[in-house]
Amino acid sequence: MPIRKKGDIDIRTSANGTKVKQTGYTFYSYDKNAAALYFQFREQDGQPTDLSKATVHLVMILNDDGGKEFIPKSDEIEVLSAIRGTAKYVLPEMLLSYSGKVTGYVYMDFDDGSQSDDGQFTFRIKHSMITHVLPEAGDKYVQDFEDVKERVEQAGDSATKDIEKAKDNAESQIGDYVGEVESAKDSAVEDIDKALSEDLLDEAKNYTDDKVEGFNETITKQLAQKADDYAVRKRTEPITLNDMDESALNAIAGGENTNLTIEDVPRDFSVGPDKTTFARTGINKFDGIYKRYSLRTDGTIGDVDTARSAIVRITGGKTYHFRKHGGDRMRLAFHKTEPIPTEESLDYYVGNITPGVGYAAPEDANYAVYYVSNASETPNAQITEGKDYPFFVGYDVNINLENKSQTLDLLEEGDRIRDVLSLQRAYLYSTDIQVKIDYKLKLESSKIQFIP
Repeated sequence: MPIRKKGDIDIRTSANGTKVKQTGYTFYSYDKNAAALYFQFREQDGQPTDLSKATVHLVMILNDDGGKEFIPKSDEIEVLSAIRGTAKYVLPEMLLSYSGKVTGYVYMDFDDGSQSDDGQFTFRIKHSMITHVLPEAGDKYVQDFEDVKERVEQAGDSATKDIEKAKDNAESQIGDYVGEVESAKDSAVEDIDKALSEDLLDEAKNYTDDKVEGFNETITKQLAQKADDYAVRKRTEPITLNDMDESALNAIAGGENTNLTIEDVPRDFSVGPDKTTFARTGINKFDGIYKRYSLRTDGTIGDVDTARSAIVRITGGKTYHFRKHGGDRMRLAFHKTEPIPTEESLDYYVGNITPGVGYAAPEDANYAVYYVSNASETPNAQITEGKDYPFFVGYDVNINLENKSQTLDLLEEGDRIRDVLSLQRAYLYSTDIQVKIDYKLKLESSKIQFIP
């Protein structure tokens, strides 16, 4: 059921003593299932409290009723988001029957055995006017109610009679319509029988044959054109991976149990016997290129010159491990779309993380944000899928080569590859730069090729 009156209360752990929060909220005795307190729990550093490892307790003191205690059950406090630290408590009828000031106390028990007293807040409850008016109406209310009841019953009897009459009329009209439909159907069947004479059947057959013949001619022309196009392409274009069967692909990739030997691959000589290797995807999901983004504790992203974050495309439902050397931050979040600086929180804020521990991406997440520094540092960072690998495996520098050699001027990310090389991060499994420049075809342009 919808909550129409919401009272937001921020509970933040502090070593400076708990202060009473004067909320100023006023609820009424008639607010049945319509009034609730919404809590935001935060740690001392401002991060959301993980409610999956905590139990929230509330104690309500009825100040204007001799200081009586009203203690809700723990299961009456509903956790809305454990990771965001939010919960709500719907004010029950028993509490709303009280009138006066209420002082609430918040206590928390954690799975590790620790406990904390996390704050106080106040609000008021007043009797609704209707609770005063109804008892005072007395016999007059009862008399008026009986009058209204009698008028309603009379109106109901009249409406029932009108409905019965309308029903009889409708049934009569439906019977008339059914007769008309049956008559029209019989007439249509007779017309069809007359139309299906021998001459009309012959005419229909000739029409169908003409259409089929025209269709066959069109298809034949299209197939012939496709064959001509393929023949032209076969003479002028190099073979791509899409033209090769599985055995050829296995041979190119160095797969086992393949008996295909590559001696002369494409017809344009862009790849030959001495140039048949391709860039391969590395273990590290991060390519070494940082964004100047900071991941704040409230789950939002800021555009900060000194900040460094790795933005990595991931697969929802998979587990990822994070390591780094250097940097003064280690904070994580997941998002459905590519993250950009915004005042809105990311879809899944995780917070500070532990090196090497696996973190499962939500099923609908597509990006990970790994915040590693706020001091202009660019530490070596490693993000691996499925399991934790020894640090450091290096960066993946597969620069959109599409598994075939390309000229340098055709690379879509030429600036990016120069940046990677200048930082000497273009290594996959060794410390040597994995780039080979081929000047054999220098009259066309220098060729660039990655060696796995």
